[in-house]
Amino acid sequence: MNNNERSEFARLLTAVNTLYRVDTSDFQLDVFWTALSAYDFGQVKRAFNTHVADPDNGRFAPKLADMTRILHGTHGDRAAMAWGKVLDAMRLVGAYQDVAFDDPAIHAAIEDAGGWPKLCRSKVDELGYVQTAFCKSHRAYTGRGTFPYPSLCHGDRSPDWEYEKKGLPLPTPVLIGDPARVAQVMAGGAAGGKTAISFQSVQALLPVARRRFFTTTTVGAMARGARCRPASSGSRRRVRVARSSACSTRLVFSARTTSPLIWA
Repeated sequence: MNNNERSEFARLLTAVNTLYRVDTSDFQLDVFWTALSAYDFGQVKRAFNTHVADPDNGRFAPKLADMTRILHGTHGDRAAMAWGKVLDAMRLVGAYQDVAFDDPAIHAAIEDAGGWPKLCRSKVDELGYVQTAFCKSHRAYTGRGTFPYPSLCHGDRSPDWEYEKKGLPLPTPVLIGDPARVAQVMAGGAAGGKTAISFQSVQALLPVARRRFFTTTTVGAMARGARCRPASSGSRRRVRVARSSACSTRLVFSARTTSPLIWA
């Protein structure tokens, strides 16, 4: 709806409240207008008629939650419909092509499931579990409102840099759902995924007051609990050795001295 339809919307809300002998306040009008202005006036009018005719909820004056449930569905309804859309894409598109949906929560839930190729290759007897996990993630993201998500669900293909290296255009993703909404979802997503990951040195992460001294030595040159002594003193101190299987060095930390350590 646009601002020109606000007066017509106000008359509609007032007429509906009159059925329930409820006054329409300016605050109620502002709240309903802000929440429902994203929909067409015809959709909103049909939603009010649906509420009035509802044998259970229709006994009471419409609340904003009732209108949202009718127009947009509950979180569980949306998750179930999203899973159906994903199943169609799995069957008709497959794991080798990039896909983009018209719901950002679908992108985030697919990444939580391990990515588009892994989801497409789920075994038939595992689909029940996969559906439960997907719908749970989808409801969680929908309940948050705003959240980071990947702009695309990448298929099992060569990485982008190989296409750029050979001067080839990137594959065109398959759009699932409303194309205009898909374009908005792609524009608002992150190219590198929904989780920001950065690599920094340990020295940069630790506060200055805590990193008194660090040194490294080759693997095999020392053992856990080895003794060392400061270069400027004859006393011997025991230091903690942090092992790392990802590199060929070990990190040594001494919290009581700032002088170099010499292994005994």
